[in-house]
Amino acid sequence: MAERIKDVFVSELTRTFGFLNDHGFRFREDEVEDTVSLVRAAYLGRNIAFVFVLDKREEMLECYIHGVKDGQLLRMPTEGGGYKSLFLYLVKNHGFRRSIKDSLRSDRPMREKIRDILEVNADLIKLYGEVLLADRA
Repeated sequence: MAERIKDVFVSELTRTFGFLNDHGFRFREDEVEDTVSLVRAAYLGRNIAFVFVLDKREEMLECYIHGVKDGQLLRMPTEGGGYKSLFLYLVKNHGFRRSIKDSLRSDRPMREKIRDILEVNADLIKLYGEVLLADRA
């Protein structure tokens, strides 16, 4: 029986981003959103969250940074939260110029693609995300 994309995604996400627990971020599997077109999961801190969105149709996986208030994602910029992609954060705050998706091949199994994308994002957060990991308002 083929693995469900959600199960593969959650398994790889929690394996790769477990280090966020050491910084006070929490993952709640019961809050994972799974629709026909996407799977969305988050590690929530006190003030920010890392939100991961897997587009099933396009086979794309992106990391976003959201604001958090009272344990809830602030989804709209008018709420002071909004979101920005990790890539745009790195460009704006660190002058990052490489593409995050360079090493991906479309003919590889979904689990490998998910693992690769998550590992690249985790490495970038570890290298450049000191401010994000501090979870300041």
